[in-house]
Amino acid sequence: MTPTTPLSLRLEARDMRALRAIGQEVGRLGAYAAEHPDALPPRINPTKTPGNRVLHGVSADRAAAAVEERIQAVGLARDDRRDDQHVAAEIVLTVDARWAAAQPPAWRKAFYERCVQWLTRRYGAENVVSVTAHEDEAAPHVHAVVVPVTEITGRNRYGEYRRTRVSYSAVFGGSRREHQERARARREGRSAETTLGRLQTEAALAFADLGIVRGVEGSAATRRHMTRDDFYKLLAALQKGATEDVPATPPPEIYDAAQKAGGGTWEDGVRAGWTAACAAWRVHPAIADAAMAHVERDRAQKAARRAAEKAKEAREMEEKLNAEREERRRLVASLKIITATDLNAWFGDVYPLTYVDRMGRTRPVKTALDRLMHVERMDYDNAIEWLVEHCAAGGEPAAMAEIANAAAESARADAELAVQSAIDRRIVAQLKQVSAAVGAELQVFAFNPDEKDQGYELYPRGRSVNAWTAEDWAPNLALLKAKNFEGMGIYAYPAKTVTDRALILVDDVHDPQRRSREDSDAWLALAQPNLVLQTSGRKSQAVLVAPGDPRKGGPDYEVLKRVAQDENRRHGDPGVNNLRHSFRLPGFYNRKEDYKAAPPLVRLIGAPHAGPSPYILRRIAEARAAVEAEEAIKKVARRRARTQTDDGESSPSPR
Repeated sequence: MTPTTPLSLRLEARDMRALRAIGQEVGRLGAYAAEHPDALPPRINPTKTPGNRVLHGVSADRAAAAVEERIQAVGLARDDRRDDQHVAAEIVLTVDARWAAAQPPAWRKAFYERCVQWLTRRYGAENVVSVTAHEDEAAPHVHAVVVPVTEITGRNRYGEYRRTRVSYSAVFGGSRREHQERARARREGRSAETTLGRLQTEAALAFADLGIVRGVEGSAATRRHMTRDDFYKLLAALQKGATEDVPATPPPEIYDAAQKAGGGTWEDGVRAGWTAACAAWRVHPAIADAAMAHVERDRAQKAARRAAEKAKEAREMEEKLNAEREERRRLVASLKIITATDLNAWFGDVYPLTYVDRMGRTRPVKTALDRLMHVERMDYDNAIEWLVEHCAAGGEPAAMAEIANAAAESARADAELAVQSAIDRRIVAQLKQVSAAVGAELQVFAFNPDEKDQGYELYPRGRSVNAWTAEDWAPNLALLKAKNFEGMGIYAYPAKTVTDRALILVDDVHDPQRRSREDSDAWLALAQPNLVLQTSGRKSQAVLVAPGDPRKGGPDYEVLKRVAQDENRRHGDPGVNNLRHSFRLPGFYNRKEDYKAAPPLVRLIGAPHAGPSPYILRRIAEARAAVEAEEAIKKVARRRARTQTDDGESSPSPR
């Protein structure tokens, strides 16, 4: 007797209809077995049926309700799933009956406990809704119903997320790609590489200390099984009148007998050999016919699969031939446009440029095909073959070289167009980020460095005012690029209609002549500007959104202007002393006179954000307090001067 036995693991997908049907069948078969114990298969001992017990969860007839409760707890409502959606898996674990009978009594209990332990640890105790042990058969086996609950993680614009869902293919495989891989693995003899194969390997490792090992990887089942539907059809036939104690399914040896009687392999066996073998083994005729029909159905399915594979190969061959015909047609079309002059240069001689056709008319020799057919006296097919041989492979004439060059130029143009399209999409995305960070419409200008202080307002298409929104960048990008290629820089500032915010530009933040890069980076981390633009290899601009009315003479103008001057004096360009200072737009070249030889591209760096930062709010509060203090001092000085003037007029003049 072998010291070990292979573990048998069967996995079947179940939907809610199948689960409810199983529960009904369990109850119906239990009642039938109580009334007709002699009609049961010999492998089932009805006296031991009461020993069948639930190891975990609920019994098999209540599994459907438990699965429904579990998937609703996960969040899969009844209205959100299909009727045929696989919401559970039925797993059967068993070993060889004769090997199990030779084990001590404590082994069977340990086997059942290990089944529950492995299932709950792998799939979660809350997802294993039913585990039952069947004691009324020789081979100990366990039926389990598992809900395939899995968690998926990802990231969207709101951050990372974690979602729980019910997915049979994610837990047990079964997707289209999995089926294709499983079929390929079975053909190559590497079943362990499929999901079921890996599951069998893992289960065998969990039962290794009980003397259970994995079966041979890639081996096919030696016993043909009947489907559940066929089995219950046979059972119904037995209920109508069969009383013999016959096996419910033919034993394995009967297939060998049928093979010998049929005179060939099992797939090629004849019905006569099968009938004779069944009669010799006392198999009920209804069971024999159903088993034969089951095998014939398998053969028909195999034939259908072979036919589908042959049809697929035929389609692939037809597609390949069509591609070759199309390539041939294109080649012939390119050969037909070769001129006779090019062919004369190929031969190194000059033939007459006219010929006389069959009707006696004089016609010009225009193409190389005309020369070969009417001067060289070739037929059409031979002329084409000659051109293919001499002009399509090496040493082609000038016309073929031009065709090849034109094709290469067209390919290069297509590649450049694809790259330029990607660049344009990136520029538009950056401009939309600028609009989102500013939170207001923008005025756009084009400045020519050769014309001092001369700017041109750019209007969006279909607009009469210079006010650009996020939706205006894409349709008007060509206008901005054209002005930039003409040597003009592209700038922007909030539109004149914006009265609730101002943009404070801090220019030349990373100027190495004024301050170190570490100091500039520390200020950027503190100030948290809404936009940071790299205008050259060493310098950059920072744009801060500040709340308040930026109009000159408004209540906030002096406060905002003081903040702009102070920030540029401390961290930027001291020459920027006004509030309304435009900034460069990303995606366009810096056309400053210093960079005429190699203009740098303005880039958007960092992460743009909307709304004023805490730093700018604090600086505005400080500036407002300073402006109010200065205004109070000025009022006191004016009042004092007015008092002194009044006192001087009332006092007598000295003599």
